[in-house]
Amino acid sequence: MFGRVPVGSVAQSELKVDSIIDRRFETNDRVWRDRMPWPTRSTSMEHRRHRNNLLVISVLGWCLALLWPAAAALAAEPMSFALTTIGTETQCHGSCPEVIVADGEISNETADQFVTFLSEHLKDSDLRPVVLLQSPGGTVVGAMQLGSAFRKIGAAVIVAALTAEPGSNIAQVTPGSCYSACVYAFLGGKRRVVPPVSRLGIHRMVIDEAVRDPSGAMERQRIYGSSEFVSSLSAYAKLMGADPRMIAYAERISPDAIHIVTAEEIRRWRLGGPRL
Repeated sequence: MFGRVPVGSVAQSELKVDSIIDRRFETNDRVWRDRMPWPTRSTSMEHRRHRNNLLVISVLGWCLALLWPAAAALAAEPMSFALTTIGTETQCHGSCPEVIVADGEISNETADQFVTFLSEHLKDSDLRPVVLLQSPGGTVVGAMQLGSAFRKIGAAVIVAALTAEPGSNIAQVTPGSCYSACVYAFLGGKRRVVPPVSRLGIHRMVIDEAVRDPSGAMERQRIYGSSEFVSSLSAYAKLMGADPRMIAYAERISPDAIHIVTAEEIRRWRLGGPRL
């Protein structure tokens, strides 16, 4: 799970996302914010794919997997992206905004897939830079890359899920969860929203590796983030407008546990607000 992020691919990704922004997302924030009720009903789901990075993360060197085991049991599918229509025709007078649903585990390829997904929907005139985010975690570098892509398009990121109603093609926006590395993707939102019923969860970064002991038997070895990596992650949090002390706090939480961030901590660490 270790390795450097190639600087060349970072530069290419930035150019690709910049091109998408120039062509599509130069828009007035109020247009979509005023048209997005919370909570709301929604209809439809769709596609996937590609990437970006705002920071040159080659100095990090780590691809730490940060996934809460209990959450992983619930949702270990790779992150996928879809569009959903917010509101009803009556509410939005026949032109309802579409927002992005991001659900699943984050990998080092997720940001690439997100950028490709955006490029496939450039002609959707109702698409707004709003992301409903739900994830049990994933790789830290992948999460920072995805967060950087969110920031590039000026996205509002909301911790929420899309749940299909039984026997219907209607889906409901419901409370969501964003645990472990997902929180670092969430930080990329230009506007960040944690509704009171949704959850952010943090803990220490770790990789569990299977290694052979001197007798040849396999055993589990835990590898934690270096001080250099933690410092780089703190710098990323600061760049995104959050308090880097959140990172120091997370590093004190056992990787076998999860700390649900309180409303007071969300305010103190500048993580977001309860509504758009």
